[in-house]
Amino acid sequence: VDDDGQEPEQENKKIVGFVSCGALRTPPPGTSKIRPLYSAEIYALYLLPQYYRRGIGRALMVRAVEELQTRKHASLCLWVLDKNKRGCDFYQAMGGQRIGKHMIEIGPTKAKEVCYGWRNIKDILNG
Repeated sequence: VDDDGQEPEQENKKIVGFVSCGALRTPPPGTSKIRPLYSAEIYALYLLPQYYRRGIGRALMVRAVEELQTRKHASLCLWVLDKNKRGCDFYQAMGGQRIGKHMIEIGPTKAKEVCYGWRNIKDILNG
């Protein structure tokens, strides 16, 4: 993991995915600024499609949690496009709870993002 919290996943020295994480940037709606429920965020988790369903996504999540724990974080959230059914299903299978949503603009298009949260990131390690 580098200073930006990025961890590439390699297979035979080929990068097939990465995760980027750190301090919370985009809090879920209704989050208290004084006492937020989530302190960390996974900014991005990407995996080449031909490597789906091999445990690499889970390994990247675990590695992100391990890194966040070294930074004294105990909870995390992440945002994913609502239309990304595969991603939403994956985060739910990893124990994430859907905790919010908002609209974003991508060029001229509006899209809905949903937020998944883990109040205790140790649940990811034990799942």
